[in-house]
Parts: sequence; structure tokens; C-alpha cells
Amino acid sequence: MGDQGTNALAALILGSAVAVLLFIPVAAVQYRRDGRLGGNDLAVLVTAAVYGVALWTYTLLPLPDVGDYTCQHAQTRLMAFADDVRRAAEQAGYAGLGTPSALLRNQAFLQLVLNVVLFLPFGPFVRFITHRGVVVATGFGLAVSLLIEVTQLTGVWGVYPCAYRLFDVDDLVTNTFGAFLGAVVSYPYAARRHRRLGTARRRLPTSVTAGRRLAGTVCDVLLVVLAGTAAAALWRGYLVFAEHERPATDSPSMIVLRAGVPLLVQGVVVLVAGKTVGELVVDLRTTPASYGRRLVKLLVGVVPLVLLAVVTVPAAQVVLAVLAVATVVGAYVTRGHRGLGNAAARLELEVDDG
Repeated sequence: MGDQGTNALAALILGSAVAVLLFIPVAAVQYRRDGRLGGNDLAVLVTAAVYGVALWTYTLLPLPDVGDYTCQHAQTRLMAFADDVRRAAEQAGYAGLGTPSALLRNQAFLQLVLNVVLFLPFGPFVRFITHRGVVVATGFGLAVSLLIEVTQLTGVWGVYPCAYRLFDVDDLVTNTFGAFLGAVVSYPYAARRHRRLGTARRRLPTSVTAGRRLAGTVCDVLLVVLAGTAAAALWRGYLVFAEHERPATDSPSMIVLRAGVPLLVQGVVVLVAGKTVGELVVDLRTTPASYGRRLVKLLVGVVPLVLLAVVTVPAAQVVLAVLAVATVVGAYVTRGHRGLGNAAARLELEVDDG
């Protein structure tokens, strides 16, 4: 696999991981702003994350080995690409820019077009995500392009003693033009989407849907996985670098951290607010209830999920799969889509309109 294929694969894998990490904050914003998280929103989340990572992989990777590169001097002459295109045409035996077909074989011209195309999706993404216009999308395009170019100029901010890729002021022009062009081309769809969302905001959902309930459950699962994994990784890093120990990933301390941190977070939120972190994210609340009912909700709806997620014995994995299916089914069949934990605690779930 060549460098470009490797970059594409890296962008796909890392971008998907970024989309997973961003799911919780995106869900929190969407449910408060629009009252829903639809398929289009998820598509924008995933594609924007993959595209964002692709910008960095294609402009910074592959990273060269130390000493295996040539320092590049900055190109600060504006519109120098015109001379590059003309020079390439003359070397091919054409006067001026040559014929249209020759221009399509001109490497300098193709590089110019590629720089525009690279940022062409940027404008629509900014418009869809921020709900702002062409000027804002173009400004963001300039800012991101400048960040990339400065990263190249500084050798990835000092990681390398000099720039291993060329800083080119013309790239700022072509990248920004690409973002501008994309924002303009997407105007009809962006305007239609903005009007549709404006209408939807005037009539935000007042009842709990199964989709909203399941989105909250996904957020709860992500909290268990991400918070537990982060806590265990930080502790393991401390032991490796400070204490020169290498604990096994299934050691008691690792298991306690992977289960204890999510349980602590969920326990505080459920007992204080009466709702899980996932329900908080998707803007749901339960009817006022005693601490006893909240404790039942915690024990039935949260604790089994956390414990089964960190236990590695085969029987636990089977029970976890059954619990996952029951959780999904419960979100559909229980009254008001309240789910198993709320049903066991006799708590009603409702949209938090406060």
C-alpha cells in the first residue's frame, strides 16, 4: 500500500474514532438545539471527522525519519503558482499555458486544482455544523489552512529542527478559495436545511422517543468505556514511567479503575439528579423521586452494565449480550420508553424543558 493509501486508511480509522469521541458532545448540542439527532446529523459527524483527520494526514504524513529529509524553505511570494504552471507548460513544449488537454497534464496546474479540491468539502461542513454563512465558512477555511501551513513551517511545532514540507503562501489562497467555493455551491442545500431546522426548533419534541432513549443509552455505554479506559491508562502510565512497573491489563487495580470511575460518575449523577449521564446528555429527566428509587435505578440500570463490561469471563460476556438486547427492547416496550432501570424504580422519563 502506498503513502496515499496508508493516509486514507489512517484517516478512516482515526476519523471514525474521533467521531465516537465526539458523539456525546454532539448529542448534547443537537438535543438541546434541535430536539433530535437524525441520520443526517450522524452522517455529518462521521464524514466531517474523517475529513478533518484526512486534512492532517494528507498534509503532514508520512512523518520522515530523523535525518531522512531535506529542509524546505518557505515560499512567500504570492501567486507564484502562475509562474510554476507556465514553466511546466514551457518544459512540455507549449507556448503560454498550452492547450486545454495539455493543461490537464500539467503537474503544477493539477497541484493547484488539488489544493482547491482538498478544501472544497470544508465550506459545506462549516455551514452544516455552525449554521453560519459563506463568510464564516471562508474564514474558518483560512484559519485551518494557516494552522496547517504553520505546522509545516515549524517542523510540527519543533518536533523536527526544520520544515520537512514546504510552507507555501499560495496554498493559503487556493485552500481558502476551495472553502469559499464549497460554501457557495452548498448554499441552496444549506439554506433549505437551515429553514427546516428553524421550523423544527419552533416545535421541539415534548415526548420521549425510542431513538432519543437509545441515544442516551449509547452515551452511557461510551461513558463506561471511555472513562474507565482513560482512568486505567493514566494509572498504568504512572506506574510504567514513575514506578517502573508494568501491571497486566486484567490486574485487580486495572479492573477496579475501569469499573470504579464510571460507577462513581454515574452514581453521583443518578443519586443527585435522578438521571444517568446519558439521559442528561440527551436532555431527559425523571419525575421527582426519593433517593431509594434513585438507588434502585442505579442498581438495576447502571451497575450491571458497568460490572459486566469489565469482567472478561465468557459467562459474563453472554450475560452482557443478553442485557444489551434487553436494554434495547426495554427502550421500545416500556411505557414512555423509560427503559429497564426507570421501570424497576417506578420512575417516569420526560423531556427536560427547563
